[in-house]
This record gives sequence, structure tokens and C-alpha cells, in this order.
Amino acid sequence: MVTGPVALAESQEIGAMLPFLRMCPPQALVSRLKTVLAGPELPSEEDQASNQARNIQFELWFANTLWRGIRTLHSSDIRFSLGRP
Repeated sequence: MVTGPVALAESQEIGAMLPFLRMCPPQALVSRLKTVLAGPELPSEEDQASNQARNIQFELWFANTLWRGIRTLHSSDIRFSLGRP
């Protein structure tokens, strides 16, 4: 099974969040990052018991997006606008 592209994309996503993550209190971040790193490599390997890792990564990504001041966000899963478009 080829996991390289998925792992690479998700690790780049975490790398892009580093400025935000450095601002977070370590006591709040450590357990969350451990959960992210312990999760399944591929979305297809998730189930209801193991999807927490990807959920936390999405929460961190979204918090990072808001922290960076992005007011409008469009992706395949979400549309978000803060204030007037």
C-alpha cells in the first residue's frame, strides 16, 4: 500500500502550522499531538474508534487558519466566512 503521498501532505500541513503551534500552551498541545501522531496513516484505515487523530488535526488546522486571520475559507468539506464577505 502506498502511504507516502498522504503522509507527506499531512506532515506538510503540520509543518505549516508550526508558528501557531509554538504559540499554544504546551500542556494543552502535547496530548493532542501525541494523539495525532498515533492515529492511522490513511483515512481508509479509520473507524469510529480511531478517527480522533484526524479530527484533532483538523481542529488544529482550523484554529491555525483563524489565528492567521483568514476570513474566508473554501475547501471540499467546509465553507466559512467571518464577518462580511
